[in-house]
Amino acid sequence: MSSLETMILPAILLPHRNVICVVYKGILRWPIFKDILPSQNPIVVSKTSPREDLIHVLSKGHTALKQDASVIVFPQGARMTEFRAEDFSSIGVKLAKHAQVPVVPIAIKSDAWGNDGFPIPYFGKIDPAKTVRISFGEPLYINGTGKKEHDLAVSFIQDKLTSWEMEEKVH
Repeated sequence: MSSLETMILPAILLPHRNVICVVYKGILRWPIFKDILPSQNPIVVSKTSPREDLIHVLSKGHTALKQDASVIVFPQGARMTEFRAEDFSSIGVKLAKHAQVPVVPIAIKSDAWGNDGFPIPYFGKIDPAKTVRISFGEPLYINGTGKKEHDLAVSFIQDKLTSWEMEEKVH
């Protein structure tokens, strides 16, 4: 939803284990990220060749996971204010299957930080009236193709976002 999760997830996980993010190379041009992200050795994808990106993520991600790091994948591909299940990539599930580790779905509602930033995209105004929410799902161990686990992860996120929206309407 915003740039907040790119900063907050590593901060939440780092006290427990090393963290590596899969990021689009374009983010490395943005102020703040261009100076901070390279020091975290991110897995950088181009979005020009999905096959090459997948091979790169599977290789670098597998190595990171075997070194006891967590790999954060943002499967929606772009920051959006609405949830669209069909936009969710299965690359995280594919990586988990390849490395034989579970995937942990994470639902995040971070629209408190606006996406309308200028001159820096995704660094808009902060709305203190909005609540930032985060919820970690149960680890999903991949069986077969991983389609079931991908669907479960997407459903977890969708269900959380729906319940949070309903809670806000009640208040």
